[in-house]
Amino acid sequence: MELLTRVYVDQGDTVLVENPTSPSILELLRMRGATIIPIDADAQGVLLHALEEFINTTSPKFLFVTPNFTNPTGVIWSLERRAQVLDLCRRRHVLIVEDDTYGDLYFDEAMDPVSFSTRYPSLFRLDGGQKVGGQVLYLGSFNKTVAPELRTGWVIGKRKLIELMCAEMPLGDCQSSALNQRILYQLLVSTTFDWRNHIALVRREYNIRLELMKKLLNQPVWRGARYDLPLGGMFIWIQLPEGLRSEALLKCSIPKGVDFCLGALCCVDKGDGFDRIRLNFTQPRRGELIQGMQLISEAVSEFTARS
Repeated sequence: MELLTRVYVDQGDTVLVENPTSPSILELLRMRGATIIPIDADAQGVLLHALEEFINTTSPKFLFVTPNFTNPTGVIWSLERRAQVLDLCRRRHVLIVEDDTYGDLYFDEAMDPVSFSTRYPSLFRLDGGQKVGGQVLYLGSFNKTVAPELRTGWVIGKRKLIELMCAEMPLGDCQSSALNQRILYQLLVSTTFDWRNHIALVRREYNIRLELMKKLLNQPVWRGARYDLPLGGMFIWIQLPEGLRSEALLKCSIPKGVDFCLGALCCVDKGDGFDRIRLNFTQPRRGELIQGMQLISEAVSEFTARS
C-alpha cells in the first residue's frame, strides 16, 4: 500500500475509504496529503448510497476497502453488497483497492477455502481476475498467516500500475527484504510444508483466542459494552459502556502495562470513535490475553466506580 500511495497519490487527491478503517492506511494517505473521504458501512459492507454520492461529487483516485473481516470492525461483506459496489465503480470508472489481508482467517471449520471463496468472493475475483478485470487492485500479505516478521505481501492488478510500483521499489525500503522473500519462497515450495494444514491450525488457534476474549468480555465490569463477534480476522471492535471514553481508558491502562488501539485512530474524522476501542485477540498468547484483559478490566472498573 505504501508503494501504491507513492506512485499513484498526489497532494490533494481524493481517496474514498471504508470507515472505520486501518489506522496505518489513514496515516499513509495523510502523509501523502490526500483528501480522505469516509464511506460509512453497515453489517453488509460500505453504504452504496453514500459511495454513489461521493463518487458523484468528487473525482476519487480510488476506493480503499477490506470486504473480508474489515479492520477494525471484523465485518464481512455480503455477496450482494460486493456486487453492487463493483458494479457502481465499474460504471463510474473508479479504481477499487481491495485489501484481502485477513481473507484466509475465517473461523468456520465446516468451510474449506473453495467454499469460503465461493460464498465470499473477492472483488478481484468478481471482476474477472487478471483475465477480464482491471477495476480492482488486489492486495494480500503473508504477515498474518505465515510469520509477522516476514513483512511480505503481494499485489495483483492493472499491468501499468504494477509496473509503476515495481519501478518505485528500488527507490525506497518499503520494509521489504529480499532475504525474507527468498525464505518465504523456499518455504512455500517445500514439499514438507503443508500450507492448508498450517492455515487451518492458525484459524483454529485464533478462534480459540476469540472465544477466550468473549468469556472475558462477559465479566460484569464490561456490562454496557457493545460489540459483534467477528467470523474471522484479528480484531474485535468494542463500544465502551456509556460515559467511558477510550482515551481516558488508555491513559489508565498504560501504567498497568497494557495498551490497545483507540477507536479515533481508525476513523477519518478523529472526533469519531471516542467511545470505541480495537482489541487484537490474535497477537497475545492465551496467558497474555487473559492477563491483558484483566488489566484493562481493572481500568474499566476504576472508571465505573467513580460514576
